[in-house]
Amino acid sequence: MDTSQNIQPHDQQSEQRPYHALKVIPNVEDLILHSLSQGQSLKTIADRLGVTDVAVLRRVEDHPDYKAYRRIGLRLRMDQREQELEQADSNVSVTRADRLLGHARWLAERLDSETYGQRSHVTVEVGDLSDRLMRAKARVIDGSATVVQSNNSPAIEAIPESNCQD
Repeated sequence: MDTSQNIQPHDQQSEQRPYHALKVIPNVEDLILHSLSQGQSLKTIADRLGVTDVAVLRRVEDHPDYKAYRRIGLRLRMDQREQELEQADSNVSVTRADRLLGHARWLAERLDSETYGQRSHVTVEVGDLSDRLMRAKARVIDGSATVVQSNNSPAIEAIPESNCQD
């Protein structure tokens, strides 16, 4: 990929070009992916190309390297925000940098949950389930039920309330 090519800014005064306008730009997928890997948003890239952010997304979302480039860009964006926070010299700039870093982390968590998402681990221990089922099958509750064997599996048949003793 030739990274020396830059996306040329589009005249913001004119209307956005339609999606098919991306077809006339040479190596447009490479340009978009490179911009993503530099931490640029789809909106920023779209504004430079003079198309909508949806057009940019549709152009690259099925590209085999899209997720890898996006992951690099997300990490780079978080690193840039951390650096801004470290260099902040006033309460206002600290607050702003902290909010931007929080947003970058939130975005990374949503767009790359395998790497940056919260992990929840649930462990369920069943033990010897078959033994418990066999004991439950043989149990009769207050004489109000009887065990009935069927062809496929045993079932419990309830005795009508009129036959039960209180």
